[in-house]
Amino acid sequence: MEAQKKPVDVGASNPAQEIYYRQNITKEQIVSMLEAVLMCCGEDVLSLEPQYDQRGELETVAVTFLGGGVRYANVYADSHLSLCRDVLNQAFK
Repeated sequence: MEAQKKPVDVGASNPAQEIYYRQNITKEQIVSMLEAVLMCCGEDVLSLEPQYDQRGELETVAVTFLGGGVRYANVYADSHLSLCRDVLNQAFK
């Protein structure tokens, strides 16, 4: 008789994932992590720079490319996931 395998919830057993959910990650940290990801993807990204409005709130992210070009992504009032999505959609269109 074959032993039946129980389904495994991979996400629940990942301690690194639990750490991220417990920490308060800022939008600036998200921008920094997204910058590292884009550099690893070979997208010729030189930097991602957060830019703030007069009240000190994150308004846009400037994406600077190795060739010197700059594109801006409006991320005002975005959640963390929306921030990533908006930078990718607006800077890499």
